[in-house]
Amino acid sequence: MTMTELLEQDKEKLMAQLDSASTPDRAGAVIEQEYDRLLYRYNEQCTSGAGRAVCASMTQIARTEAGLVDSIGSTKIWESGGKTPEKKIRGAAWAVLAAGAVCLAAGLAALAGSAAGHALFGLPVQLLLLAVGAVLLYLAGYLTGKPPKQEETKEQKIEMMVDAGRIYRCMQAAVLTMDQNIQAAAEEEEQEAPGADAAAAADRDEIELMAGLLEASCSGDARYALDKLNDIRYFLYKKGIDIVEYSPETADYFDLIPSKRTGTIRPALAAGGKLLKKGLAAGGDR
Repeated sequence: MTMTELLEQDKEKLMAQLDSASTPDRAGAVIEQEYDRLLYRYNEQCTSGAGRAVCASMTQIARTEAGLVDSIGSTKIWESGGKTPEKKIRGAAWAVLAAGAVCLAAGLAALAGSAAGHALFGLPVQLLLLAVGAVLLYLAGYLTGKPPKQEETKEQKIEMMVDAGRIYRCMQAAVLTMDQNIQAAAEEEEQEAPGADAAAAADRDEIELMAGLLEASCSGDARYALDKLNDIRYFLYKKGIDIVEYSPETADYFDLIPSKRTGTIRPALAAGGKLLKKGLAAGGDR
């Protein structure tokens, strides 16, 4: 199973996790975990050593770049705070104006009043009322004027939301590239395997030889069995192995046993001038 197929199996779960993560930082952690999971599952069923090595290397690169998530779907802006409403300043100005008018009117009434009024409010009190009224009227006029421009005190918080669908498509493109490189590495590994085709052919030839010998053995026909034994010579010939008969020139290839006769008991086997298996021969009277 390829990395692309494994990712497709995880699509629904991965999309849900990315939607829950919402922000780039948390989405990066989700992506790293998914790559780790894909690598583990791929290695469980991959039989190519080169394929596993390439997969591990490319997955590590992809994990390293997971923190560079640039798939912003939307941006939220939060605001808090603000300046004092101007209506409150206007209300306070009218209250001060009313108090100033009352004090000023009381002071003037005391000055222009009867002797009883003069007795009740002495001159110092009358002057104080007039002064307080005047100050309050001035303050009311100041407050009702255009107030200085207030600075905004709002605080903004910007929250960037990730696009889960776009992230998935980017991961899909990444694992597709991984699959292509893994396949190329596996094919190269197969081509470089020493003697792989030759070994397979040798196994087939050996099986055919053994099957033929067993058939001859089960037939009960001695002549047929002897004919089948000659197949061994052809099999060894195809493998580049020479069957060496005993002679004075090839005596070094044999173990000799005393005998009145001279001849080969078991041929020696050699390949490229190198002895593979010593033969056995009757060496005359020696």
